[in-house]
Amino acid sequence: NSRYEPSPRTERLLWALVAIGVGLRLWQYLADTSMWFDEFSIARNITERSLGQLLTQPLGFEQTAPLGFLAMLKISSTLFGPSDMSLRLFPMLCGIASVFVFLRVAERTLSGSAVPVAVALFALSPPLLRYSTELKQYGGDVVIILLLTLIAVSLCARTPTVRECIRAGLLGAVTILFSQSAVLVLAGIGAALTLRY
Repeated sequence: NSRYEPSPRTERLLWALVAIGVGLRLWQYLADTSMWFDEFSIARNITERSLGQLLTQPLGFEQTAPLGFLAMLKISSTLFGPSDMSLRLFPMLCGIASVFVFLRVAERTLSGSAVPVAVALFALSPPLLRYSTELKQYGGDVVIILLLTLIAVSLCARTPTVRECIRAGLLGAVTILFSQSAVLVLAGIGAALTLRY
């Protein structure tokens, strides 16, 4: 748990990798590629239903998605119009945020040359680039799981206060609204922290 302190050269490399990762995600987003079937199905749900219907009724076209994710898509399409790019805005923002969060996770859990290697692999990963611009919740899953990992690492670095534990629990509860995968990750984190303390 010692603090990772990169050399100035390594720090410049890390931020260059982050910039490349962000740039690639923006480039993919601005390419405005055609939607595939599941994306189109989510888009129809968002554009054809009210926010209340999205949050209280099962989705059509055999789709599922977390309520928070659906709400963000509906807000984006309401503010900016029901275009492909406005619908994909929230996943793209999640993809960009994930690069920054992954950098912090790598710095907290790795050391030496493993940090820039891990950041490079994450920034350049084709599936992660794709998830950043798909009208599906997978990009949100990535950033939320990374945030939960960062919280867990912080709780393990020292004995947390009761307030920190409550805050972490509340944040965990909120993440379930945006990521179905968060349920499994939270169960694992909870089990690990219970065994630790």
